Amino acid sequence: MEDHPLRAPLGAALAGLLLLGLGPGCIWNLPKDLVVLSGMDACPEYDLDELPARAEAFDHATESVELRCALHKLRTAAIPAEVHWSGTPARICYLLADRTRNGDDRDRLAAEGVRWAEIALDHGSPEAGRVHYYLAINLGLAARTHAALAVKNLGRLEKALLDAAREAPAEEQGGPLRMLGALYLLAPPWPDGIGDGDKALEYTRKAVELHPEHPLNLLFLAQALLEVEEDACEEARALLLRARALIEQGPYGDARERWLKELRAIARDGDIEL
Repeated sequence: MEDHPLRAPLGAALAGLLLLGLGPGCIWNLPKDLVVLSGMDACPEYDLDELPARAEAFDHATESVELRCALHKLRTAAIPAEVHWSGTPARICYLLADRTRNGDDRDRLAAEGVRWAEIALDHGSPEAGRVHYYLAINLGLAARTHAALAVKNLGRLEKALLDAAREAPAEEQGGPLRMLGALYLLAPPWPDGIGDGDKALEYTRKAVELHPEHPLNLLFLAQALLEVEEDACEEARALLLRARALIEQGPYGDARERWLKELRAIARDGDIEL
């Protein structure tokens, strides 16, 4: 699952996510040029007021052309202000970046998502919780290769994700909760950082309790169990089997193979037979 913003062992991608500040003006060395969106003349026509409702249905199975058309409209049309201040633009950038194999294009799309999120927060977005979530997940994609300054901004990232978990815990079926769990699992422990195995288990278990239908919640909890608890192989194995069934049956588009690859890696690292 190389291109996913949080993965097991999760370290390299999360390290990139950790190095950046989250307030306006604090983003470090992100690309500023936009990805050129070609073929936009063929985009379907629809009332721009419909965009927020349409975008809420976007997920990993949404066709890339539909995502690109929506982003093109956001860039070029007179979109209502409430759309700009929502998490919609940052979410669209994340979904596009997550599936983009070209590293430069992925970084640019994710960096654009960060900027959309920062603009929304700077204008007092009424959806600040979900905006913080998409800010963080875009940062994870945009900054994967810049691990040198990772530890310096652990507190800022923790605060943003705590805000997201408190205000929008259901976003992406528990996304803020599982992301917090991964943060606590991978961050250096006290006194060097905020790493905390008990908190990692707390948040990943909460994600599974509230949203047991999302396979990443199961994967992240299985990873945390194997890292934190002894004799957790059977519980982790059960979680991985459930996650595999959900991935194979669910509407996850090209994320399906990446997630299955990651599932196999977790099982292999835990010496678990599936």
